Amino acid sequence: MYAPMSESRRSASVEVPAQIEFDEVEMGLLTDQEEERPLIGSEGDEGLGGKGVATDTDKWAVACLLLQHVSSTFTAACYDFASFLFLIEVFKDTLVPASLVGLFTKLTGLLLSGYVGGLVDRVRRLRLVRLAIGAEKSFKLANYSLFLGTKLVLHGCVKADDGSVLFGPLRPYAQAAFHGDASPLIVGATWTILVLTVAFSSLLGLANTAMTVAIERDWVITIARNDPPALTKLNTNIRRIDLLSKLIAPLFVSVLSTFGGYIFATTILLLWVAATCAAEYFWVEVVYRRFPVLAEGEEAKALTRLPAAPTSSDSRLPSMWSQAGKWWKRERGDWAEFVRLPIFASSISIAVIYLTTLSYDGTFIAYIKAARGWDDAFIALMRGLCVVTGLIGTWVMPRLETSIGLERAGAWSIW
Repeated sequence: MYAPMSESRRSASVEVPAQIEFDEVEMGLLTDQEEERPLIGSEGDEGLGGKGVATDTDKWAVACLLLQHVSSTFTAACYDFASFLFLIEVFKDTLVPASLVGLFTKLTGLLLSGYVGGLVDRVRRLRLVRLAIGAEKSFKLANYSLFLGTKLVLHGCVKADDGSVLFGPLRPYAQAAFHGDASPLIVGATWTILVLTVAFSSLLGLANTAMTVAIERDWVITIARNDPPALTKLNTNIRRIDLLSKLIAPLFVSVLSTFGGYIFATTILLLWVAATCAAEYFWVEVVYRRFPVLAEGEEAKALTRLPAAPTSSDSRLPSMWSQAGKWWKRERGDWAEFVRLPIFASSISIAVIYLTTLSYDGTFIAYIKAARGWDDAFIALMRGLCVVTGLIGTWVMPRLETSIGLERAGAWSIW
């Protein structure tokens, strides 16, 4: 669960535990009238950024905000799809490596997402987003480099019959090495790469959390805080970008792997991540500079600093216990507050769906590829079909709400 936001922002949004997504509901609540309204407030409104009449500057800044989100979500969707395909291509007889990546990514997010989300209230906006972008790109580059670099590391130690597949020379030995049935060098190399992949994926999940909280839960709300229709429109466009990225990215990865092989696909994805890093830095800089409202309250953040860690070895352990106690009290208070909210029951209902309904996540992709033998293109098409049904739901939802009411529409959707 994300840490509570400052009082000035809490009125604008209420955070719920991680892994529970309500963005689809937000977009589904759009009416036809709201769809027809312009993204930028018209004359007489305070408009985006509280600057009054809409200007070309606003439009350019909003375009940069959406471009950054397109780049970030598309790159993330490519990684989410490709990383599990790559792992199962190497470890064909087991789902354990892919499951470890999924397990530790979710577990790390559960334990640390509250702290990461709380950085929004303690770190300057532009600095936090820059750090999140840098972390995202670094961890993706690191994992893609691991996939590609194994051939160079083990060159001369293992004879490979071809270099057109993922992990180069490790491919013929990775399955046996995973179970310990190989030379110590190969076993050590295989497990080192796997552990690093799990670690980088977990840290990447935290960076994605920081980016989501900073942009979607802070920047967007702050920019459009005096223009509710514009806020709805921004949230809608962001959600559509998310869905379209999930639709297009798997197809893009499958085309690369089908026609060029896994090393070719990994190389293209690595170059794409590197190329978009500078572009995203530029876009967030434009948004921050052209919406002065984002700079409000930054001085107060600059004065907020965490207490310095004790230098004495004798006082270090009590300090750690003190910090752990504070963290536990904060988390307990957050959950107690959440339980009292009217949306608690519906949140639990949505969360239970994830326990009872198959989701096209990485573990499921690994299963159907390993156990069923489906090729990458077919898996991508099936996942794309799931995204299309999600887009259809955003069209059906406002009509159901008009016909039978919001609560009944939600109940029917759960059933």
